[in-house]
Amino acid sequence: MWKKAIRGLKLPCSLNQSVSLRLLERGCRVPPRLLLHRCPFPQTFSTRSTPMSLENTLKIVGSATGMSPKEYVVYVNNVFNAAISEGRTDFWTDERFADLIGKMQAKLISFEAADLYRLIVSFARVQFWPSMLRDRVLDLVVDSVGELEFEHLCHLPLALSALGSAAEGLSSSIQAICEEIEKRLQAPPSDGVPLPRRELVFALLGLSNLLYRREATVSLICTALRPQLSKCSSAQLATIALSLSTLGCSEIPTIAPEETTKNGHPASSDSSDIFPPASLSLSTEGLGAFAFASRLDAAIAERLEPSAADPMRPGQIANVLVALASSQRLPMAFLSDILREIRRSHGGSAWPPEDALTAAWALCCMSLFDKDVLRPLLERAAVCLGGETGEEGGGVGSVAAVWRQARQIAVCVGLEGG
Repeated sequence: MWKKAIRGLKLPCSLNQSVSLRLLERGCRVPPRLLLHRCPFPQTFSTRSTPMSLENTLKIVGSATGMSPKEYVVYVNNVFNAAISEGRTDFWTDERFADLIGKMQAKLISFEAADLYRLIVSFARVQFWPSMLRDRVLDLVVDSVGELEFEHLCHLPLALSALGSAAEGLSSSIQAICEEIEKRLQAPPSDGVPLPRRELVFALLGLSNLLYRREATVSLICTALRPQLSKCSSAQLATIALSLSTLGCSEIPTIAPEETTKNGHPASSDSSDIFPPASLSLSTEGLGAFAFASRLDAAIAERLEPSAADPMRPGQIANVLVALASSQRLPMAFLSDILREIRRSHGGSAWPPEDALTAAWALCCMSLFDKDVLRPLLERAAVCLGGETGEEGGGVGSVAAVWRQARQIAVCVGLEGG
């Protein structure tokens, strides 16, 4: 059955790209945009500098017998390494690979939680896995979710989103993962080590990619991140902002400092107190000095300074603007800092064209028609994407459509005649 199922599969998406993560942009006036990120999974497996050829790898796979769960995962990963290196997808219909998957499926019951995690991450690298294997693996993950390390728990939503999984078909699995994350966040280890912020950001990004909004999980993640915001990288800060906006959680109430431990871990075990009624209002009214969004804005503003060690890059600034526009949250002092930084960088005239166009759209959605900022951004987008320079716009989507969008914005805000 496995051979027949795998041989009948349509070829999956291209293997010569890293895992791409779609961050859905909210609000009909915000233009659709696909944000591509490098696969952020840790390097679980060592990779050969020069991978073995796919044919030789499949020969080894075809002759292997009596493999342990860990060896199955390594063999699958080696096939993917070779396929990615050669840009090939025909291994999916190779009899030797079909045999490997069939034998592995029969042994899944003996896989430990860590082996199941590594298997999911392996398939996430190629953005595809057979549905029968997926269902069985996810059932086993739910049964053993309490045995996973915290880092692995946080990676799973991101891995599942990279596989193109939809939250609707994974509700029980995602719920089990979120409940276990909440449990760990409410009962942190007693060694005093702060929770890893990178993994917390991964979890938030994964939930946003899946469009799975679970308020208690998001609130606890933000509570754990709050004392660490100043240590987050610029990329992490922009990801947090856009992820919260995607989930419709632009204002997240977090536990007050007196209710947390010295490391920022939630001290309360009752998640029902974390999200009071109407707690997802887009207004900061009632949240006082502890509003997470205000602290996030302040942390981002620090990275807008020219002297910042890790300054915000154009794409990150554009993502922050999209997050603000899609939520219609308008912190004017913070927006002034962003506009000042765009002016300082010559109005965005040297920005990548897609970032320039996205920033311009976001500013217009917020009715911020600063001509000193919009004009250079639109000129950059229109010139580079409109084909007048020829070379720079050649590889970016629908050039003509993007150029028309830039012209439309310019006409609407009076930068040029209709």
